Amino acid sequence: MEINQITNHSHTPSNKVQQPINKASGTTFADVMSSLTRAQDTKSEQSVKPGVESEYKMHTNKGDQVIDLEKYLSPKIVPGHNNLLDAPLLLPTEHNVNVLSKYSQEAVQALMQEYNIPAAPSSISFDPEGKLQLPADYPHAAVFRQALAEHPHVERALSTTAAVASHYAGMMEARAFSDEMSVARTQADRDRVAEKYSYLFDPNRPDKEIVLVFLENGDLVLKEKQAQQPLVKQSPR
Repeated sequence: MEINQITNHSHTPSNKVQQPINKASGTTFADVMSSLTRAQDTKSEQSVKPGVESEYKMHTNKGDQVIDLEKYLSPKIVPGHNNLLDAPLLLPTEHNVNVLSKYSQEAVQALMQEYNIPAAPSSISFDPEGKLQLPADYPHAAVFRQALAEHPHVERALSTTAAVASHYAGMMEARAFSDEMSVARTQADRDRVAEKYSYLFDPNRPDKEIVLVFLENGDLVLKEKQAQQPLVKQSPR
């Protein structure tokens, strides 16, 4: 199942915060991610490099805060906080997914340039234990893993992007159920909506598994992992 691309353009740091959307744009993961595409396409273009342009205003559990993502994603206590429990948590909002995906894209591109890696892996995913997974046939896996080991904030950017996108998609699906149920006028309508979204109430329902796919031009695309299907091949350019 292919998920629409989040962004083709660089993200500009801005003090104007995009508010979380109040209504789901669709009932499927593809619809949710498509809404991110449309939102991102309205933003202006400016290259972002980790460690240089890494401060962004983010939606957190402590309100909107300007966060240096390189420092925030480094495996140590966030500056200004005494311990990890004091650090602000990134909320699963459209704005945060957009910023994290673009930051991850630029961070990987910077690593590839620094380590002379000619091509990014076709996909990156994380197993249930949080371990990074690369395609078995990726010829530059060793140097790519070395680059991530020496720049751990980049791997954390990738895993955080996948995690926040997964929670955001699930949240939007639940909101779509609430929206449809609120306008159901008859018991038959309510039963229909309940049946449509019955999977949401499965206690064993797994989280959305996100795969980060890099196109040939370096753009990052988010896809939903389908265990029964291979990743959709890239569209012809």
